[in-house]
Amino acid sequence: MSDMRPMAERLDWSESLESRQNSLREVARSPPHSDEAKQKALECSDKRVLTALRNFMKGLEGDGAMLDAARASWVLCRDTDFRIASCADGAFLKSLLNIVIDTEPDSNCGTEEALKAIINLASDDRLEDVLIKKHNIAGTLLAALHSGVPSYQAAACTAIQNLTAAELKNGREAFIEQLMEGFVFGLIAGLLDDSDPENITRGLKAISGICHHVWDCPVALSLVQESAVSPLVDGGMMAGPAALTLHTKLSTMINRQLPPKVIQLVQFAHKKVDEVVCGERKATPAIVSISFIDTDGDKIMFKLEETSNKKKVLVQYVNERRELASVEVLEYKAPIRQLKDAKGKFTLRPQDDLSVVYRLQQLARQAECEWRGDEPIQIMG
Repeated sequence: MSDMRPMAERLDWSESLESRQNSLREVARSPPHSDEAKQKALECSDKRVLTALRNFMKGLEGDGAMLDAARASWVLCRDTDFRIASCADGAFLKSLLNIVIDTEPDSNCGTEEALKAIINLASDDRLEDVLIKKHNIAGTLLAALHSGVPSYQAAACTAIQNLTAAELKNGREAFIEQLMEGFVFGLIAGLLDDSDPENITRGLKAISGICHHVWDCPVALSLVQESAVSPLVDGGMMAGPAALTLHTKLSTMINRQLPPKVIQLVQFAHKKVDEVVCGERKATPAIVSISFIDTDGDKIMFKLEETSNKKKVLVQYVNERRELASVEVLEYKAPIRQLKDAKGKFTLRPQDDLSVVYRLQQLARQAECEWRGDEPIQIMG
């Protein structure tokens, strides 16, 4: 008969090995989006739990321990409090990264789950400095790209996408520089041959992120531009083509049978690589409006309009009827894809989430509309 008590009463982080194993598996198997999992995250920030997770990830507490610990870390790293506590514990974070670095690609030790936990850590701008400067996260992500396993490579690409947007003071230039020295373009180019559009999408977003955010990083930019003329580097099975070769690859991908949204990302990545190869950043046409369908089936439009005194305001329309004459505040919750304004809340469809939020944030900035909550980066659910 199953134990129907609340999770807080079921978990036991005492000295008993069996109780720790049972408690950790309870967390690992809770649905990532559930209220119950979120309620546990604060309690799991306790040192006893971090110690238990660390020992499980080292394989010290029985068969399947690493997989359970990696999955539990993925679930818990969705929560802000747990992310901060876990990064403050250097030994825990090192153990999590070592799952990616040290385990064999075909082993069932939680590599993909560990990478998803890393993505969630990388989504928090307060942790950029710790991940980049103290724990060499670039090396971990390059190891995942070298694995040759598409799901690992795709997860690494999402973390790269998040961290290329890091603040300069938190090590963005060093991060991109390390990626380029590790022949990241060649490694991601291999993923672009995958048959899964989702994996291709993640690879394209990582390439675009590197090329978009490198302009404020002179050393890293020079490495990207040098890769356009340098010879191919022998990287073994995943030999890395130069940026110019990647540029050509993207040109040919436009003719592949891929979903329209993926083709749009191919074109955008091609443009971004073209800019750094040519050394000339092209002006992006100003966004003046954005429309999308929310999960309730309503057509939502945000549009920049001018008032009589020439002030730009952000106007909201719902099903072609004006709902808000001036949106003053927008709040975004990435884990649940939810946007909130003065009139209420609405949820974005998964396929629209990042592209809609990114462009909506650009509109909000032009209208001096306050942006609250999360940045348009990816959280792993």
